Parts: sequence; C-alpha cells; structure tokens
Amino acid sequence: MGHDDLSKAEVLPPNFIYSTEDKFYYGPATCEYLHYRSAAVLGAIIEFLLMGAGTVIAYYLYSSLESLEYFVVWSMAVFFAMSTAMSLLMLYGLFTENPALIKPKIVIQEIEIASLIGLATFAVIAMCIGLDATNYLFGFVLNVDLMEEDFGPIWPFNISILAFMAAALGVWIRILTIGAQDYLLDKEFFSQPNHMNVALEEKNRDD
Repeated sequence: MGHDDLSKAEVLPPNFIYSTEDKFYYGPATCEYLHYRSAAVLGAIIEFLLMGAGTVIAYYLYSSLESLEYFVVWSMAVFFAMSTAMSLLMLYGLFTENPALIKPKIVIQEIEIASLIGLATFAVIAMCIGLDATNYLFGFVLNVDLMEEDFGPIWPFNISILAFMAAALGVWIRILTIGAQDYLLDKEFFSQPNHMNVALEEKNRDD
C-alpha cells in the first residue's frame, strides 16, 4: 500500500461515503454553483475566446496599424493553437475520466499566466522609463511611436491593466482545471473499494 493512499485515508471520517456529487467538488472558485467538471469546461471556453480575441487584435495591430512585429503575431497564433489542442485533450480526459490528460493543460495555463505577468511588467517598465528608452529597449517588439500615435500616451497603462486582469482570470481558470483533475483522481481512487478498505484497515491498525 502506498503512502499517498494511507494519507488520504487518514483524513476521512470512519463513516465516510464517497459521492461524485459531493459538495466538495462544487468548488469555492465558482461560489459552489458549478461542479469542477463543468467549471473546467467553462474555463476552457473563456480561455479560448480570450486567446482568440488577443490573437486577432495582435494581427490587426500588425497588418493595419503596423505597430507590432510579425513574429509576435505568429508566436501568439502558435500558442493559441497549442492551448486549443490542450483544451481538446483535457475535454477528452474529462470524457474518458483520465486525469493524466489534464496535466498538459495545466502546464500551458501556467505558461500563459507567466507570459501575461511578463507583459504587464513590460508595460509598467514602459510607463516608468519614457518614450525614448522604451523605443530603445523594446523597439524589436513594437513600434513605440505608432503605438503612441494610435492609442495615446497612456497605452502602457492600458496594456498593464488588461494583462493583469487576464492573468488573474488565468489563475481562476487554472484553479478550476486543477479541481477537475483532483476530482478525477479521487474518483479513480475511490472506485477501487478493496484498495480503500486496505488503507482504512491500515490506518486503524496504526491507531
């Protein structure tokens, strides 16, 4: 018997009865209104819409306003495609009840959050150092003069606010995804009654 199995048994009351619809799986992140299965799907849809909109906006900045470099747009498009593929893999994992298929999506979400925080940091730096220094340091990513012309002098502030909000939303979606993975892991564990009985017997023996 593994240590993890015994640890899980140690926190269970003697009269514990497992239920897939237990209130525990209606997480606080959704005010306990949505089961983690449904919440993870909702999070994936919101993430798809936001990333898709971000990619379209980046393409508009590149093609129409010419204020963004092409490699930024391509990077966003590739990352959007990868995120969508991982979302589909996650949905398949939820359908087949395979928690291992959800892990890649969690990794992608962590990269998304880190990237958004990095973008917000860039915007804050741009606000602090002024136009000339920003153009010198970040001119390979965007045309600072055109950004200033199209969106005014507060464009870094707007970017920082949007990036921080998106990062916060990304953290929320990640919580939902991890909740769905934990739900499947619990269901996998409790679907083996003999395995569970051994863990509880071992706990009682130690007591």
